[in-house]
Amino acid sequence: MGLPQWNAELGVNGVWLSIEECKKINIELVAASRKNGDHMEYQMGCINRGEESFRLDGFRWVYSGCDDSFGKCGKDLAVYLEGWTMASFCGTKRFGDCDFNSDPGYTKFCVSNPDEYHPGEPNKFRSDIVTAVRDASMNKIILAGFVTSADQYGRFTVEFSENGIKEWNAISSCDGIVVDKDEVVSSEVLAVFEGFDLYHMQCNFADIWGKRMKARTEAELPLGWCSWYYYFSQVTEEDVMTNAKFLAANRDKFPVKYIQLDDGYEPALGDWLDYDPKFPNGLAKLAENIRKEGFTPALWVGPFMGFENSRLIQEHPEYFIHDKDGNIIKAMGWRGGMTSALDGTNPATCEFLKDLFRKIRAMGFDYVKLDFMMLSAGIPGESVYFDPKATRAQALRRGLAAIREGFGEDGFILGCTTPLGPVVGLVDGERIGTDIAKGWESRPGSYDEGLTMPNVCRNIINRSYMHRRLWLSDPDTLLIRKEGTTFTEEESKLWFEALRLAGGLLLSGDRLDTLEPERLAWTIELFSNPDAYEVRALDVWERSVPGVWLAINRKSGELRLTLFNFENEEVTFELEQYELPRFCSDTDGSDLPGRITLPPHCCRVFNEVF
Repeated sequence: MGLPQWNAELGVNGVWLSIEECKKINIELVAASRKNGDHMEYQMGCINRGEESFRLDGFRWVYSGCDDSFGKCGKDLAVYLEGWTMASFCGTKRFGDCDFNSDPGYTKFCVSNPDEYHPGEPNKFRSDIVTAVRDASMNKIILAGFVTSADQYGRFTVEFSENGIKEWNAISSCDGIVVDKDEVVSSEVLAVFEGFDLYHMQCNFADIWGKRMKARTEAELPLGWCSWYYYFSQVTEEDVMTNAKFLAANRDKFPVKYIQLDDGYEPALGDWLDYDPKFPNGLAKLAENIRKEGFTPALWVGPFMGFENSRLIQEHPEYFIHDKDGNIIKAMGWRGGMTSALDGTNPATCEFLKDLFRKIRAMGFDYVKLDFMMLSAGIPGESVYFDPKATRAQALRRGLAAIREGFGEDGFILGCTTPLGPVVGLVDGERIGTDIAKGWESRPGSYDEGLTMPNVCRNIINRSYMHRRLWLSDPDTLLIRKEGTTFTEEESKLWFEALRLAGGLLLSGDRLDTLEPERLAWTIELFSNPDAYEVRALDVWERSVPGVWLAINRKSGELRLTLFNFENEEVTFELEQYELPRFCSDTDGSDLPGRITLPPHCCRVFNEVF
């Protein structure tokens, strides 16, 4: 197979320059490449040899093709796109498609560089962290991804034409930082793979990435209960303890370790240790009472958030990200007001975060869920950091490193709504999909990062390669009750089966003492054998929301095939193409036919026959 060829460019003051063009303005751009086992690795560095400073936009590799016929006909091409955060869409698109469609109001939190995002234009795509292009005529895939991610956000742009790959760029973004005389800046490391099986290539990529970033994957898999999906922000101290006492009384059925208080306890975002009237005894007493029931307390925190009326923002405005005029940036609307974001490049902010999480740990919380961390990345083109030399990725990682130091190496940190790259090696767990809603679609016709069953399942199956390689993945909670939801029984079973196969963290989001008996039995079944499977999609190139999930039992090696119909109409699955062993239905024992039609919003499960 012909190896891909990539040309090196440097983004200087808003213009992309070649190595020769850089020389003309006294910038030395060095591009290195090497073969490392089964893949190629690329890295660049630049030195300012001139007297004047310049703004560094980033390092760019421009794909110039292979020495074979790969990518020469547009109709044969498809692309895998990865998202920036947990809610950001990931999946495949084909020639003639448009990119995934983001809510314009959320795009700045969903896409690392919105200026490169063209959701309404066919054949123009963008991706974060990793991307892959498949040429169906050759059954060949080229995957490119960044295997280091501490300092810069990595992203890709891909454009197809009738004649094949028109453009494919890989960018290690430097966010316009100023480079002074004799200063040296290096890019992240880009790795490029060739192969035939996307899932195996993704796993290989994630293995290398995880090792380079010292991924934390050895923690005990958390099993627990979460307050959010039943009580939301109205949760009280009494609510938490009611559920803890029920779980304590039914310990033989639920091997739960953690009781997670998820939002609603804080009087204002940022004032995490202050008393709210719904928690009259405070967090330390709550943690003590949870431990008396035999569980480990867990706490939700939005560590980079500060509400406009919070004591934190009034007393310490210097902790926050400002604009060029010195005003605190209002980053996001929140429950009738605005919230701003802490600046992780400010040493004083990091000391605050370190001290905050040291105190949270001292109160008895050994597990924290950190949410809305994408705010730390600021707003491109508007945010001014305390450290003008820092990139957005460094702002997040420095703040998170301070949290890790304060919380301790042995505390469990779950990342949520965070850019995925810089957190590798600092978090123990990571949410990989959007929130599960209380119905099939929280808002009919919502965008591709919206709260819908297809969206969350699309992300957890397409990101299955990340689990136990980059972190312990969190697909979100088991929400299975009838009360207060609009799920049909078939839709509830579909989510149950998706979580069974996805594995990873397992938390219940229901009030278990009021759960319907048959749904309680499902919950007990899932908790009795968590994280039992490794799963992959067989139809990833056919559907943006894959529906053919093949799982292997981690202990027995037995295969389980589940067909999911996420559409609003019947879907027929043609299964002969996958060359599967013999499977039979887990309900009636009948053999799996080569062609099967499923009604909307349901799944069917088949077990391997020996």
